Amino acid sequence: MSLLSNQTFSTSGRYYLVIPGDIKVDTPYLQYIPVSDVAYGIGGVFAALLLATLATSGLARAHMFGVATLASACLMVSQFLRGSLAVNTARLHMYQATLILNTCGANLLMLMAALLLSRWVRFLEGANSPFASLVVAFVGLVVLSTIALDCVGVPLVFYENPWYRHVGHVLRITGMSATLGTSIIGLLVSLWKAATNTLHMIAETICMFSGFGLLCIWASFVLAQTKLPPANVTGTSEVAFYLLGMLPLGLLLLVWVALNAPRLFSYEKDLPPTYHVDSRWSKRFDSHYEYPSLPPDNEYSYPVRVPADVYRRGAYESETRAPERQETLEDKIQHAILKYA
Repeated sequence: MSLLSNQTFSTSGRYYLVIPGDIKVDTPYLQYIPVSDVAYGIGGVFAALLLATLATSGLARAHMFGVATLASACLMVSQFLRGSLAVNTARLHMYQATLILNTCGANLLMLMAALLLSRWVRFLEGANSPFASLVVAFVGLVVLSTIALDCVGVPLVFYENPWYRHVGHVLRITGMSATLGTSIIGLLVSLWKAATNTLHMIAETICMFSGFGLLCIWASFVLAQTKLPPANVTGTSEVAFYLLGMLPLGLLLLVWVALNAPRLFSYEKDLPPTYHVDSRWSKRFDSHYEYPSLPPDNEYSYPVRVPADVYRRGAYESETRAPERQETLEDKIQHAILKYA
């Protein structure tokens, strides 16, 4: 694409300033120069959410929640790059990077929602539930495929060749359709589990519904932005971009942080203690965490394993022995008769 000089275009009564660079009035998805202050402000919000998710996962010792931290980082960088579009001359590649990072962040949040859903299913059905593993594998495959399609499709959309643009649009529409369909499936599975097993688990239900529901809103907006003509509201309104494109992702992270999702889905309070017996000192340690075993040359210490279904609520109950009955005189006489008979 050729560089343009400073000039102003008018489309439907609205004027668009074209700064020297590659963004033009017919640039796909973006029919305006973003307000840098707003983009930097939204990037600062995602930076705060990044620190919040990092602190939440660290306090709960839930390394799995690091996926949400990585998603926050992608969204933060995408907004900072978006804010610099008005002051940087090499804006086309930066704008492509904002689109790809936005897709990566949203799909990583969908993967995080699937991981939380798998923990929820394992808690309800048992630690070895095949359905939980299937959920993670399926969503992980969709996430990788969508990110790969977006990385290939976004650069093709900005080519001058109409055929390349068509292929790029098809790739993006395919990826966004997969994201939308997966989010709807996750929402239905969450509704099924909440209706059949866990009407009293309000916090988990809110986390799941907000996760997949807000991702459905984001995927619908991006799909409309890709499929509709450039002069529609998704490409000409910056307010629509922030309300339908960034607000759902920010609310999703805020809900997970507010409800402390890493600790909520760890189910530590429902795990039975793991016993570790040291025969030399006749001492037993009780804990929710498995203590590290002693070196192999120590033959006196060993960990006691717990059943595989301990993640289900009420599956583990401490056993209490009935008090032994004191032996009476009649019992002694009966034992003596049996002994010498």
